[in-house]
Formats: sequence, C-alpha cells, structure tokens
Amino acid sequence: MELYFKIGIGFISLFILLALISLLLIFSDRTKLNDMTNKNHLGSFHGGTFYSQPLLPIDECEDENLNQVIKSHNKKIRVFYFSFLFLILGIVFLNLSDK
Repeated sequence: MELYFKIGIGFISLFILLALISLLLIFSDRTKLNDMTNKNHLGSFHGGTFYSQPLLPIDECEDENLNQVIKSHNKKIRVFYFSFLFLILGIVFLNLSDK
C-alpha cells in the first residue's frame, strides 16, 4: 500500500510539472504569434483562454516561420492535455493505497 501511495504522488507530481511547463511555453508561443501577426486574436482564439478550440489552424502562407510556431504551439497543447493522463493515474494509485 505504501508503494501505491508513492507511485500516485509521483504521477501527480509529474502532471504538475508537465502542465506548468507546457502552459508557460504555450503562453510564450501565444505572445510570439501575436507579435508576428499583429492581431489581438488568431482564428477563433480570443483573449487568453484556449478551452473552446485549443489547436490553431495552420494557414498555408508564405511565412514558413509562422507555420513552424503554430505547429510548435499545437504540439505543446497536446502535451498539456496528455499530462492529464498522469493526474488520472495518480488519483487511481492514491485510491488503491487507501484500501
């Protein structure tokens, strides 16, 4: 039971680490994208939330650097959502340690 508790805490710690790092990188990409495009919003992304449509559409344009930043941003969004798997596993292992 002690082992399950340690594994659960490890998974939750990994979730916190991945989520915080990916959020910081996502917001830095957002700043880069806003500076590159000189827009207040990109596509259907308005303001500072990315819950309704997190992945930005990749427009085929001449600026290859812009497409690279958008692709990088979308990868970081996927890592952020993937990190919730570690939260779920941590909760499961913490629940197993109670029994």
